[in-house]
Amino acid sequence: QVVSFNVTASVAAGTRAFALINLGSTAAVSVNSSENGTAALRPTLVVTYQAAPPPPSPCGTSAVPGAVQHVIWIVMENHGYSQVIGSSSAPFENQIAAQCGLATRFTAESHPSLPNYIAATSGATQGITDDCRPRECSRNVQSIFGQVAARGLTWASYQESMARACDLEVGTGTRPDGDYAPKHDPAVYFLPLRPGCRKRIVPLGTPASGPLARALESGALPAFSFITPNL
Repeated sequence: QVVSFNVTASVAAGTRAFALINLGSTAAVSVNSSENGTAALRPTLVVTYQAAPPPPSPCGTSAVPGAVQHVIWIVMENHGYSQVIGSSSAPFENQIAAQCGLATRFTAESHPSLPNYIAATSGATQGITDDCRPRECSRNVQSIFGQVAARGLTWASYQESMARACDLEVGTGTRPDGDYAPKHDPAVYFLPLRPGCRKRIVPLGTPASGPLARALESGALPAFSFITPNL
C-alpha cells in the first residue's frame, strides 16, 4: 500500500527533516527503502512548485490612479546618463526607468550641485553659482515647500547623516567635509522656511528607525517629502 504525506506546510515553515514514528500500533508495519528490489515499493520524493509571480511595477497598474496623497522626491548624484541607464550596477533605477518613465532630455541647470537643487525647488537658481553654505547665500524667496504649506498641506525634508534637525552646516562623518551636505538640502536655503524648520528639515534615519520610518509606521507621512542620500 502506498501512503503519501504532504509536507508542503512543514517545509514552508522551515522544517527540513522528517521521521516515521510508531506511536504504539500493534499492526505489523513494513517500510521499504530506496534499495528495494521492487521499484514500485521504493519511496519517492515528489517536489512540485509554482513560479513566483512577477513583481508589481513600481508605478502600479495601467488603471487610472486615484487622487495623489503623497509625493516623495529622491535626488541622487553624481553620475552621467550612460553610467546609470543600462548599467548592471543600477538595477533598481533601470527597473523604474523601464516601467515608469525616463526623461532623456533633462539636463542640469548649472554646476556644481547647489544651483540645481535651488532651481529644482524654487524655479530658478536665484543667483547662486557655487556650493555656498546657508549662512552665506540663503534667499528670501518662495519654494515648492512653501507652496505646499500655503495649500494647507504638510512637507518634510529628510536628510541622510544629518546630525541634527535644520542643520545649516556640514555634519560629522568619515569624509573630511562630513557625510551630510547642506548643498544637497535646498530647504535650509529658503529663509521663509526657517521658522519651525526643526520640525520639517530632519535626519532621514534608517529603514527601521528615525523620522521617516516613524512617519511611515504612524501614517503621518507628509504630503510632500524631499529625500537626499548622504555624500
